[in-house]
Amino acid sequence: MEILMGFFFILVIVSAVAVAELRDLLAAALALGACGFFVGILFFLMMAPDLAIVQLIVEIMMVVVLVIALARTHRKSSEPESAKTTLALGVIVACVFILFSVAVVPLMTEFGSPQYNPEVSQRYIDEGVENTGSQNLVTAVLLDYRAYDTLGEIVVLFASVLGMSLVLRKVSKRMAEGKECL
Repeated sequence: MEILMGFFFILVIVSAVAVAELRDLLAAALALGACGFFVGILFFLMMAPDLAIVQLIVEIMMVVVLVIALARTHRKSSEPESAKTTLALGVIVACVFILFSVAVVPLMTEFGSPQYNPEVSQRYIDEGVENTGSQNLVTAVLLDYRAYDTLGEIVVLFASVLGMSLVLRKVSKRMAEGKECL
């Protein structure tokens, strides 16, 4: 499992570097979507399906909005930076990542172990199915023990979809009227 997670982590890094380096804006938007997709897979592998679903939905909507926005603009991609600038930025990012990893990885708890309140976690595991009647413990926690948190996540997703649809509707009205947008 750790090898698979490492593989997807490398894919996240590669796609993030591709976003920074690509000069074609459409290709960069697609690479950004791939980066978010791989993060969603990592959430799923870390047994956080609710975060994985939210991540994948947000990434799909973001890529659609970026592709539509890029299709409606007449801007050209900027000129590529010099090789020295790109190399310097790459070295800085790599150094920061290595320093962060060296500082944070030893502080991480073992995968699957309760870290904040082990009594509550153990109570969920021991009594969750009986208290909620759900055969799926993740569903029991999300919909019974943490229902307000789940409701908040749903409200955020709904608000983002509503906001994007309003923005795209206004942009399409401006395009129909012949006014320049973006």
